[in-house]
Amino acid sequence: MLMRFRVIDTIQFNSSLIHRYPEFEARGEGLMAILDPHQIQEVPEIKGLTIMICRPDGSVNHLIASSAEASHSVVGIFFEGASSEDIPRGTVLEW
Repeated sequence: MLMRFRVIDTIQFNSSLIHRYPEFEARGEGLMAILDPHQIQEVPEIKGLTIMICRPDGSVNHLIASSAEASHSVVGIFFEGASSEDIPRGTVLEW
C-alpha cells in the first residue's frame, strides 16, 4: 500500500545545533522532515527504506530514511546528510 505524507516543516541538524544540544550527536547531521499531523500520528517503521521525494517544483528524488520519531504529537522522518533544498516545505514523501 502506497503511503503519501506532506512535509509541513523541516529542522536542519548541523554542527552548530549539535554543538548546542549534544544529545543530537548520535543522530548526526541531516534534515528532519515534519509530516502533517492530520495525515499521520504513529511513527512508521521506515529506517533504511528508500523514500520518494516529490518536491513542490515537480522534481522527484529518492533518499534513504535514517529514522522516524514522534515529538510534541508530530511525526518526523530523519534523512542523514540531507538539507532543506533536498526536502523543502510542501514536499510529499511516498513509500
